[in-house]
Amino acid sequence: MPDDQIDFSDIPERPIDWSKARIAPFYRPIWKEFGIRLDQSALDYLKSRLADGQSLDDAVNKALGAQMFRIRFPVRVQKAERRIRRIQESPREIEDLYEAHKQEIEILYGESIEKVASFFVVFGPTNRFNEKFGERHSIATKEVSLKLDENIIEWFEYGLEDGQSLDRALNQALIDHIRWVSSPRVEQLDEISAQQVEESL
Repeated sequence: MPDDQIDFSDIPERPIDWSKARIAPFYRPIWKEFGIRLDQSALDYLKSRLADGQSLDDAVNKALGAQMFRIRFPVRVQKAERRIRRIQESPREIEDLYEAHKQEIEILYGESIEKVASFFVVFGPTNRFNEKFGERHSIATKEVSLKLDENIIEWFEYGLEDGQSLDRALNQALIDHIRWVSSPRVEQLDEISAQQVEESL
């Protein structure tokens, strides 16, 4: 029977509320020890920004997971950027975001939704990582042993191009992530704070 001939009159309408939906609530990572050679400058960058109680394992996992998300869901990333612009202009709009949308933003930028909303500069890919560490940063590498999410590593391994090593793919993902989240926003916030202090004196 075609859809247009089905009688739905005896089925009560029940709108679906997606506001509390979350991304993969039952997902549990499979942690595995990996010995990999990573870009030294990328490791230094991530180490310098570790939050209290956060390990390098956590930082690398977050960065790789964020970059995997960007590659897999480019349209959702574009929508997330539009939401970021909105909440930066009006932080109260956080309250209207679905839980899944908040999660997407936190996955992409590795920061809480409140911290993202407090930034004055829109996130986006920049060249600051190259400028800070030099165009030839990829020459210096370091052999490290990290406990990483096996599912994420397998995803990058599955997408390897001909002749590309896993180490190279992971390095590129880390660098791309750092370029994405690295922007002048911190320096601008510092300048604004310094100006406010000066004006108050």
